[in-house]
Amino acid sequence: MELRYSWWMEDDFYLGYIDEYPQYPTQGESLEDLENGLREIYDWIKDGTLKLKEQLRASINFCNLLHTSLCYAARTTS
Repeated sequence: MELRYSWWMEDDFYLGYIDEYPQYPTQGESLEDLENGLREIYDWIKDGTLKLKEQLRASINFCNLLHTSLCYAARTTS
């Protein structure tokens, strides 16, 4: 299967995304690294792994926010 993607160089890195999924950019030290990363992301999208990763990241962000809020509340009430 052929993936259509957009890419560019920034500093010494190749950056890009799958044209159908621009919300999932990646990078590589070479164009080959970038293409491998894009294929991996595509596989994660198709098998549902990426959705699980997003849910885990959202849970971690929520826990970090909650922890920060609780620590702030504890400092201000002491």
